[in-house]
Order: sequence, then C-alpha cells, then structure tokens
Amino acid sequence: MWLVEEKTLNAMTAAIRAGFTPNAESMERFVAAESRIMAVAGNTAEIKISGVMTNQRDIIAMLFGGGNVTYPDIIDAIASANADPNVTDIVLAFGSAPGGSVDGMIDAMAAVQMSKKPIRATVANSATSAAYGLASQAQSITAKNKMSRVGSIGIAYGARVDDTVVEIASTNAPNKRPDLSTEEGRAVVTAELDAMHEIFADAIATGRKTTIEKVNADFGRGGTLLAEEALKRGMIDAIAQPIAVVPTPSASQGGNKTEDQIMDLNKLRAEHPDVYQAAVSAGVTQERERVSAHLILGEQAGAMDIATAAIKDGSEFSATINAKYMAAGFSKRELDARKDDNLGDVNTPADKAEAKELAQVELARKTAAAMGVKYNV
Repeated sequence: MWLVEEKTLNAMTAAIRAGFTPNAESMERFVAAESRIMAVAGNTAEIKISGVMTNQRDIIAMLFGGGNVTYPDIIDAIASANADPNVTDIVLAFGSAPGGSVDGMIDAMAAVQMSKKPIRATVANSATSAAYGLASQAQSITAKNKMSRVGSIGIAYGARVDDTVVEIASTNAPNKRPDLSTEEGRAVVTAELDAMHEIFADAIATGRKTTIEKVNADFGRGGTLLAEEALKRGMIDAIAQPIAVVPTPSASQGGNKTEDQIMDLNKLRAEHPDVYQAAVSAGVTQERERVSAHLILGEQAGAMDIATAAIKDGSEFSATINAKYMAAGFSKRELDARKDDNLGDVNTPADKAEAKELAQVELARKTAAAMGVKYNV
C-alpha cells in the first residue's frame, strides 16, 4: 500500500513490470551508501527529506522515485537532534517528497509528535501524501515559495488483472484473495483502503488541530494544492517571502560597494563556518547519491553513455531520463532474446545496430507511455 503521488508510483511500477533487477554488486553499493540526512548549523538541526519514504532502503524508489529516505533514518535523526545539547530546534526540510509506503509511516509521525524539542517543517518543492502527513505533525509548515505543493492525501493500491492468473482462497477467507475483475472484489480492497485513509486523515487532523471532516472536505480530496490555496485552506501556516534585492549604492551615495554585498563561499566560510560546513556536507552527500544512481542505472541498462552524459551535465532524475535508461535496457534484452530464439542473424555490426534501433523505438515508446511522459526517438 502506498501514500505516494501517481506519477511516482507509475514510474516505480513500470520499472518493476519491466523486470528491472539490480545485480548483486549494485545492491551492495546501494546498501553501503551513506544514509545520513541530518546536518547541524548553529542551534538548528536540519533533517533533509527528499524522494520516496520507505521502511527499508529501496533501490527502485531511489532510482525511479526521485530518491529514497527511510522512516527509521528519520526517526533516528529526530532522536539524535533531541539528544544533542547544542540543538534547540529541529527543521524537517522537504525537497521533492512525493510520499512513501504505508509501512513505517505511523512510527515516523509519532516520532515528530513526541519530540521534546520544537519541530517545524519547510517545503521547497513538494511534500505530498505520506510526506505531507509527516509534515502535518510539525508545529508549523512553511512553503518556500508559491509553487510549493502539498496534499495528495489518500491511499493508493495498484494491481494488474491478468486472466492467466487464478488465485483461490480457503472457503472461510474469501477476502484474502479478492477478484479485482469483479465489483465485489474491488469493494473488498476499497474497504481496506478506506479504513487506512481514516487513520491517516485523523492523524493529519490532529497534527493540524482541525477535524477529520475538514481534512476530507477541504484538504484537496486526494489532489495537490499550490502554496497560496493550501494556506487559505489551513494546510500550511506561511509562505516564505523572497529575499529583497538591495540596490547597489551609486557613486554619489558613497561609491560602489557591490563587493561588500556579495556572499561568496569564502566569505560564508569565514563569517558563518557552521552554516558553510552544513551546506558542504549536504551537497557532497546529495551529489554522491546522484552520481551513484546514474552509474547503477547505466550499468544495469548497458547504457553507460547515457549515465556519463547525465553525470557530466548535472542531470537530476526525471521520468524522461528514466525512460531512456529503461528503453536501453529493454533493447539489450531484446537483442539477447533474438539470439537465443534464433529469430535472425544479428551477429554483424550492421544487423546489431539495426536491431537495436528498431527495438529502442518500439520499447521506448511503450516505456514512456507506461510512465506518462512523451519521449521522442
């Protein structure tokens, strides 16, 4: 069961259905990757939350969901901040957080509720579904700008109905394997989703000091809302104002003092060493995760050219670039299958190139369609 935005769930589901399976070396590298998400600057502990939240580390979520952070990591970070005598307040900094799994979510929400030190939440790009549920437990929620998005409150369940698969449950347990091709079977699943939704919505209502009726009626009904509308409905508490631009003094006002107004890295390091160190640490960790993710996908898909280009130009993950990786991987498997099935001679360079191009065109289109994006090949 997932509390996650539809496009993210579609991307992850498409990868699973396509048979994406990381090899042992990739999994080792992924598991060994650093998972520290907290940085302390001055008296503030900032806990960065981006990507899909899961109870255990999930390579599919990391590669196809925009990143991965675990509920236990969040809980541990909150505990560490509470134990640090120098920390007086805690910030949950949501970047692009599309939601997460149901498993582990309640424990993380409880950790925010029970914190002895005040916790506030900030939303840069999005905090939706499970991520909004977590943010709702903070003492306040501040959107960084008017384009920040919150909401998507609801439980989603995806299932593929296949006529070739028949599942049978024991006589006195018909709801154990409901037939989703029937109205009765779907009703069984809907009842379970509704029960979990009530628990989730009630927790949000408690955190936002409102009623479950208001959450169900006014908090988007499963949709996402931009910051201004969310503020009107009581889903957030404030929208951060942009930093004012200080005009450069003219010569008649005392000369050009532009250099005194610029805060470069050297000046930041000299005047605010704690902030500088926190920024550098967070940046290194984020860049390491970005490069590692591209290398894993490039290796799996046999598309190191795509990975190398993405690493060089600083590309973040998107549905389009994921589609490219998946199309390349499908093409490789298609060529292998043709060899195994003796469907044609693809041993010459020219034949290999032609087969690969044809396979990529067809499979890239199918992959892009499954992920809800346009992909021109």
